[in-house]
This record gives sequence, C-alpha cells and structure tokens, in this order.
Amino acid sequence: MTHVQRTRGLTMVELLVALFLASFVMVAVIQLLGVTLDMWTRGESRRSVIERSSSTLEMLADDLRALEGGALGDLLCDWARFDLDGDNQPDRIWPRLRLVRQAGAPLMQRLAMRDLDPEQIAALDFEGLRPDVPPDPADPSGFVEVVWVVLPAGKDAPYEGVLFRGERILSDDTRAAFLDDQYFGTGEQPAPGSVDEVGAGILWLGFEFATQTSIVREGWKVGSGLADASASWDAWNRGRPNREASVRNEAGRGMPRVDGEPLLPRRVRLTLVVEPSNDARTRTTLSRTVDAQDAQLFVERGDLLPTEPNSHVWIAGEWMQVLEVRGNTLRVSRGARQTSARNLPAGATVHFGSPVTTEVPIPLYKDDWNL
Repeated sequence: MTHVQRTRGLTMVELLVALFLASFVMVAVIQLLGVTLDMWTRGESRRSVIERSSSTLEMLADDLRALEGGALGDLLCDWARFDLDGDNQPDRIWPRLRLVRQAGAPLMQRLAMRDLDPEQIAALDFEGLRPDVPPDPADPSGFVEVVWVVLPAGKDAPYEGVLFRGERILSDDTRAAFLDDQYFGTGEQPAPGSVDEVGAGILWLGFEFATQTSIVREGWKVGSGLADASASWDAWNRGRPNREASVRNEAGRGMPRVDGEPLLPRRVRLTLVVEPSNDARTRTTLSRTVDAQDAQLFVERGDLLPTEPNSHVWIAGEWMQVLEVRGNTLRVSRGARQTSARNLPAGATVHFGSPVTTEVPIPLYKDDWNL
C-alpha cells in the first residue's frame, strides 16, 4: 500500500492576519524610533545651544572681570529701540555694553598686528608687554575698549537679534572710539567695520547691575528701589543712557557723585537666551486672540511649550513669564522684562529658548561710595 504525505500551507486568511500583525509591530517600532530620535535631536540641540551660550557669556564675563577702575576706565550699558516696520512703535529693545578693560600681552599683540602685513609684524617690538607688568594707569596704549551690541536680524525675524563684539586699543586714533557719543549713528548702528558677529538667534540678552545698596542674596530684581538692581549703568554718572528710549535706561538708586574714578557695580548678572532658527520654525502658535488683560492663553500645541521653572516666552513684542502649562492652555504673568501687555493676534508664534545665566563679581569694585 502506498502512503501519500500531504503538507498543509497557510491559508489566505492566515497570511493576511500575519501580514497585519507584522505591519502593526513595524509601525509601532517605527513610531517608537521616531519619538526616540526626536527626543535625542531635541536634547542634542538644547545641549549645543547651552554650550554656545555658555561660551559667549564666558567671553562677556572675561571682559567684565578685567574692567579698569582708574581714571581711564569706563562702563556704559544702555538700551536702544528699533522700529523695523516703520510704524513709529519700537519692535524690539536691545542692549549695548561699552567698557574699558585691562589687557595682557597676548591681546595687545593680537590687536597691534590686526592690520599689519608680515614684514611689519616682524618689525614690532613687544618687549614692554610682559604679562607680569600691569599697564600704566595714565597710558591709554595699555588699555582696550570693548563693545557688545545686539542688533535686529531684520523684518522677517523681528523676534531675533544678532550679537556683535568689537575691540580697540584705547590709544588707536585710526578706529572709531566706542565710547564716543557719535559711535552709534543713524539707526543705532555701530561704525562700519568696528564689530564682528558673535552669534545669531538671540532672543534675549539681559544685564543686571548690583549697586552698593542692591540686595541680591534672595534673587535679582530690577527696579527703582534702593534694594533693587539696575538694568543700565553709567560709570561716570553723566546721564548717558537715554531714558526716553526705554524704561530700562533708568539710573540705579543711590548712585553717588563721581570723583576722579569710575563707579563700578558690585556684581553683574548676565542672562542669554538663544533660539536657533530651526526651533523658531517649529514653535507653536496662539489658537485665539488675546486681550491685554488676559492671563490665560490658548495654543495649538501645548506639548511644544517650555516646562522649565521660571520660563519666559516672547509673543508679538511682549515677554511673559510662564506660570503653568496644562494641555493647550498657558497661564502667564504678562508684561515681563519691562515690556507692556498688549493685544495679541491668533496665529502669533510663541518664541522661547533655553536661558543661561552667570554672575560676575567685579574685582575692582570699591565699597566706599559716599552715599
């Protein structure tokens, strides 16, 4: 007798079920991979921004730590307003910092060689620029002027600023003096060729100066009280910051008369917020119009809002402090960073970035102001 062995294959229904289950698993794996990659990309982007912000603040802090406190020294910080759309209303207000600092031999050599050809560089004599010898307080050739300024990126990105820095030997008459009243010309622009770009995507650069009477142990607060810090500074107390341009140009309380030497702050608090252009394009927007009195905002995607404590957002010209995020609802404190609460249109983008803050003690600060 002959036995016939029969093999049984998959039916069409079983094959379809298997394909369905496999596709379901593959979709789940791809979605999980996409979420993981998105989180990794966000984390890497945030880490890169924080590293860049930290290095920028370190450069700024290095200039402040080297402030000159003698008769040739100076420190001037003020805020300028920019009207990008020509409606006579400032779209943004940006800071600018000018100072005189001491400089070691490497910096002086680099500045002296900046515009020279190789033969002229070979003929230079830097024997007197030894690092262990402090500069002569009466000789301007031993000091450097430095300017930091934020300028608007343009009409297409009114929320964004570009940070610039310039340096000049104090005795160099061939370059525009940063502390000259005419240095910032038409449109509040610095003299051409005097500054170099440090970085773009600046959403906020804040300066807070502690006077002799400022109390900062429990937190910094800019205001008009004796215990408050100041957002501007005039080391020679000449009223140089333009108070009509911004309330942030109000002089600190308790500033005494100047007698032969500039007044320097006890400490300076620096805050830098950077929002890369890639992040700016993916921010959420307001889903409804907002009145100036509203403290509750509705957005399209609440999962894209900042979750860090004491975060700030910038919307159509106004800064706000984030109090709570719940779903697509954002509860805020209006008019932060000395901006004014205003009506906001639906569709306005919610801008924010990762803030980096540092405090700089001023070594040459003199605790003998005559108040």
